[in-house]
Amino acid sequence: MCESFTPPSVVYGIVYGGDERESGGRTWVSRGVVTDGTLSVDRCAPVEEWFDTTAASPGTPTLTTFLADLPSTAAVGLDFPFGLPAGVVAEESWAAFVRDLPSWYDSPDDLRRRCERRVRRTDSSSDARFRATDGPLSTMSPFADPIVASTFYGLRDVLRPLVLSDSVRVPPMTDPRSDRPFVVEVYPTGTLVDLDLFDTGDEDGGDEGETRRAETLDGLCEAADAEVEVADDVRESIVADPDRLESVVAVYAVYRNSRTASALAVSDSQRLIEGQVFI
Repeated sequence: MCESFTPPSVVYGIVYGGDERESGGRTWVSRGVVTDGTLSVDRCAPVEEWFDTTAASPGTPTLTTFLADLPSTAAVGLDFPFGLPAGVVAEESWAAFVRDLPSWYDSPDDLRRRCERRVRRTDSSSDARFRATDGPLSTMSPFADPIVASTFYGLRDVLRPLVLSDSVRVPPMTDPRSDRPFVVEVYPTGTLVDLDLFDTGDEDGGDEGETRRAETLDGLCEAADAEVEVADDVRESIVADPDRLESVVAVYAVYRNSRTASALAVSDSQRLIEGQVFI
């Protein structure tokens, strides 16, 4: 673990929708600035607005280039699985698995089929479809239909180029470095459950949904392990739109898990292959 670890001064939360042409998802980005122990969330926007992609300019940053260009003082939480269960991974390290991924899988459907086939051949139990980090959080398998597109495109198109170029570090699989930003896997729903703030009403439209999201934001700002402030315009946009809340929760998850180097470390070697969710 990095001996000269310095907590990040700017943190991002990204809820990743995968390849929107195939998955139908949408990616949201939020940012928080850390000053004197306070996390101030000052922006939340869909990725096309964040990068102003309406002009369709060849020079428009992509999510991957954006992450690669971040300063070493930044940290990012990405809401998609960073790995697969150890039983379906042939490589001996996470970095090798990410490097070789395109030679094993060429689409989300291919990833799902091959993983299911591997599970049936080696261990037919349902547990084999989950990573060690998934069980305590009751998350879905990384190759379950609802999220397999985010897993595939997130690993191949977002993380892989960053890992191959060593543009970022990915705790706990790769140790933090003082001259690199780092990215971690987050699960906003798990964070809200841990804070006793989760409510399916957060996703509702209408007045009831707005009231519930306002209450969730209030609870987040009052969390015992951090002082959180949300800019008025950001707060208004989150209360009005249920899709924005999770990326702000992701910012908070990164912040509270990045105050010390030890918070980013794990002792379970299986998680060094499969990945670790930080809530």
